[in-house]
Amino acid sequence: MDTEETRAKIIESATDLFKKQGCKRITMDNIANELHISKRTLYEHFETKEDLLMGCYLCLQKRIDERRRIFEKENNVPIMTALYLFKGVAHFYKHYALLIEDTRRYYPEIYNRMFLHQEFHWSEKVNATLQEAQRQGYIRPNADLQTATAVMVHFLDKVTLATGNAPSLATLGEAGFTFMRGLLSVNAIEQFDIEEQKIKKLISESEIN
Repeated sequence: MDTEETRAKIIESATDLFKKQGCKRITMDNIANELHISKRTLYEHFETKEDLLMGCYLCLQKRIDERRRIFEKENNVPIMTALYLFKGVAHFYKHYALLIEDTRRYYPEIYNRMFLHQEFHWSEKVNATLQEAQRQGYIRPNADLQTATAVMVHFLDKVTLATGNAPSLATLGEAGFTFMRGLLSVNAIEQFDIEEQKIKKLISESEIN
């Protein structure tokens, strides 16, 4: 097994253990034993547990970004991409809740780097996206876009700033998804219900199982 393959296997195993049991409880010994490798081999790839934890997050982020780009390329419809993102947020915070909460509590530097981003000003971009979607027939013509923009900005600010614990952010992601879906026209809902199966598949593939 070459160096890159070994590193990938370590990340895969560690992520699975962290996801199921939290990153506080799992030790480097646990990870080495799980992979049937020596601690020396493990430390040759990751000097500390913090380095390994960051490696796991970066790998997850890369996979999620890759699947998002695939979806954007195949759809090229901003409103559909936004629905995909909210569904992805809900899925991620739900399935990685223990890992995220442990990271926030015991490894705040890593948590801040991965989850606390700079504040974005969403209003103009969200409103433009909704107006274009309405023009294209994806959003109901009688939808109040000013109110819809305000609600969407609230959701996005909460998620972007990672305010709240993982379960509440998972709920927020689902609420954002449901709200946006409710804005769609009848034809767009039918189209999205078909696309949702692709969304679920891509989200699932973005995980390290």
